[in-house]
Amino acid sequence: MDVELKDSIDFFNGKLTQRKKISKKPFKSISDNKILSLFKKDFSNINKKEIEKYFYDSKFKDQLVLFLSLTNDKFDQNYFNLCVNFCDSKISVSFFENKKFNIKKHLPKYIDKKVIYIKARKEAFNYIVKTKSSWEDLGIGFQIRVYRYPNKYNFEFAEHFQYKYLNPENKKTTGECSICTSLNHLIDEQITRDVSVSKKKDVSFSKKRESAPIYVS
Repeated sequence: MDVELKDSIDFFNGKLTQRKKISKKPFKSISDNKILSLFKKDFSNINKKEIEKYFYDSKFKDQLVLFLSLTNDKFDQNYFNLCVNFCDSKISVSFFENKKFNIKKHLPKYIDKKVIYIKARKEAFNYIVKTKSSWEDLGIGFQIRVYRYPNKYNFEFAEHFQYKYLNPENKKTTGECSICTSLNHLIDEQITRDVSVSKKKDVSFSKKRESAPIYVS
């Protein structure tokens, strides 16, 4: 029975009544360019209020100032720029329309703070804001360029926006690893076996001492 020729088979009262080919249109996969085009269309619009709320709701606190430029795919054209100050009791967000934004002009104002300047592709960053996904996705996908002043990794900032400030469905979960448990069992068994062998040796040695002849001169 060739199911490639006849893929619908009907039986009635134990007897074959019908065999036929189900007509269906072949599935056409969407090209990578089409997927990218749809993604750009969905996340191309910049909503300043949405971005402001995103950072306000993060509740991140540190002696750190973030400058962010949303750019084209080649990182050579800025659509707009913003500054997020996490130093004060209330997070402040300000926008710069200057397309030729120069971070070095702003550094003297924050000489005693940690400063991060990020150039991010517009659609990729909008996706993070709208879905509250991990900033790790930006780094993995080479969607950003990061500059730090001083040039030190900002662990608290990365941890907060990569692992903590996420929608529940975007949080990564890890299951319990049984390998460590099995390893612990093996180690415990080995220790128990070694102790048992050691005790037997001690008992054997003790018996030998007890049975040894005593010579008196």
